[in-house]
Amino acid sequence: MLSVRELVKWRLALGGDQVFLGARWISNMLARTPESKKFSRALWLLSFSPHYYHLRNAPEYSHMSDTEYRRHFFEESRSSREKIHDELFENMDLGKVVVDYGCGPGYLARVLARKAEKVFACDISSGTIACAGVINPADNLVYVTADEKGLTAVPDGSVDSVISINMVQHLKVAAYRKVLSFMSRMLKPGGKLVMHIQLSDPEWKTEEEWRSDKSVKGRMKYEFGIHCFSLSEEMHKSLVAEYGFEEIIVKPVASFTEHRFADIGDQHMLTATRL
Repeated sequence: MLSVRELVKWRLALGGDQVFLGARWISNMLARTPESKKFSRALWLLSFSPHYYHLRNAPEYSHMSDTEYRRHFFEESRSSREKIHDELFENMDLGKVVVDYGCGPGYLARVLARKAEKVFACDISSGTIACAGVINPADNLVYVTADEKGLTAVPDGSVDSVISINMVQHLKVAAYRKVLSFMSRMLKPGGKLVMHIQLSDPEWKTEEEWRSDKSVKGRMKYEFGIHCFSLSEEMHKSLVAEYGFEEIIVKPVASFTEHRFADIGDQHMLTATRL
């Protein structure tokens, strides 16, 4: 059950529809923070989004202070994304220039930057991007806001691979289409798209089902909670093909690795090639 405190925090940081940490004060505050305090301030600012620290009230963390828990979550997130990289992407030829689309605080982008010559990491939330630059920097890693202006930093047809983890299921179909258009624009002909997706199942509602819940709880969840939509495999393939991709394959994450990732282990990966 969402608490009033959580709802107020999330509302204060909203910069638009589902753009958590998109409020201008987030990046402004971080920019004004002394260098010695930037890291801890960035971790604190991430708590204004429902995407992060959602296990804070679990019994196993009750002995930790908020500061200790945020640092613990940071270490766990880094470890988790390193495992995802090693299990899913280590043996893929991603090329020299890679985009992490929907990068969040940059945990995976930082690992991708170890092998690629250049990584662009983008997220729709300007505040999240500001935090990512502080807690997960690398010399060959460029963080950009995933809007029309920010993505001009990525030249058309310059990217070998686009990776996306834990993003698409939070998008309305209209936003998904826009993201696919950006991905298509930045990829070279023959470039790879590797995207984590959620298929329809009894536990994941569609966008239409979310919208149709007119109860107070349903409206509050739709307005302030994280959207978690599902689409059929056919719909995913149709949308991706519409934006200039071929060789579209959908496989369970489990077919790539025996490791049981807590957040994506029961879901699917879509791979495709840019025409």
